[in-house]
Amino acid sequence: MGCADVIPGVSGGTIAFILGIYSDLLSGIQAFNLDFFQLLLKGKIKKAFSLIPWGFLLPLFLGILCAISLLAKLVHFFLNDPFLSLILFSLFTGLIVASCYCLLKEVKVFDKVFLCFCTLGILCGFGFSSIKPYENSESYYQMPMESYTEKNNWDGFSLKNYQEPNQMLVNLSKKEVSHLLVKYPELKDAEVVDMRNSLVLNSASFTSKENLKEYSFLFLFACGFLGSAAMLAPGISGSYLMLIIGVYPFLIASYVSFLEGVFAFHLDLGILFSLLSFLLGVLVGFACFSRTLSYVLKHYYKVTFSLISGFIIGALRALWPFWEYSYRIDPLHLEKGPVLQKMGLKLLPKSFGDALTFTLLFSLAFFAVISLEKIKKKNS
Repeated sequence: MGCADVIPGVSGGTIAFILGIYSDLLSGIQAFNLDFFQLLLKGKIKKAFSLIPWGFLLPLFLGILCAISLLAKLVHFFLNDPFLSLILFSLFTGLIVASCYCLLKEVKVFDKVFLCFCTLGILCGFGFSSIKPYENSESYYQMPMESYTEKNNWDGFSLKNYQEPNQMLVNLSKKEVSHLLVKYPELKDAEVVDMRNSLVLNSASFTSKENLKEYSFLFLFACGFLGSAAMLAPGISGSYLMLIIGVYPFLIASYVSFLEGVFAFHLDLGILFSLLSFLLGVLVGFACFSRTLSYVLKHYYKVTFSLISGFIIGALRALWPFWEYSYRIDPLHLEKGPVLQKMGLKLLPKSFGDALTFTLLFSLAFFAVISLEKIKKKNS
């Protein structure tokens, strides 16, 4: 699950569903219920914590944290090279396809109900994974990068959104400009230019409290609520959903601004309120969706199983290893340097070497999962 969380387009919920621990995960989250918090408030801490299945949740979340900590940089390294991306996505495609095959073997009868809801899930999964979060109709600002000194690793790349001769980062949205100005102090005096009319804008207007607190409590609560659903639902990535909604840059900028305020002993209550609004939405979402998903899996198992299976199959588009690529600078993480961005899906590999690599690694992952499934059945 931790490995999946650092792969764009893959969610930990997908892996939990495939591994057969999804129901246990939902039950574990549901253990943090009203009784638990009432006991905590009464000071009965030992009794409250006895309600939680720590034997399941603790090693699970420790494993997730360890995987994210150990693999995040490695995965980023793989994702930043076309051939290494091919290796990574070939393995994950084989893993997911084999897991879907094992799941579908559990279906006794492929009747109209299953086919109808599975098809609906495939269409939804494919549609969701087709959305491009980087495409923004309001990305018409540009900023000079002369004052940002960590550009050594930018050389030698043909970058989609960076003009090397004049050191200008282009095609930025308003939220991305706000994030850059808040996160990178050396850019605070940079002249922001509106590319539509070449008008130089005051950078302070992008970092004003009014701009950072542009979103209402209800909107941020709703984003947190939806984000929690994406974290729990198989086939959906929570951060990917926040990128699509457009709130991810705001959340990052607000979080950085909040941390800077804490270290400077100056707490901005407005930004704190925004972050707490989002967090409250996440917590309420976990409480609601874990129960909702458990209920529908229990009472409408076939329909839910069909939808989830279809969604996972449809979302495989995000893992397809053959793409046209270009490099760009991620305005949210300048320090990462040029990052590889998918541009256009290719149905076929561009060379025999790519086809052979995909076939070998896909087969390796596929048969590894099938073998593990046979061992699991034999032991049980």
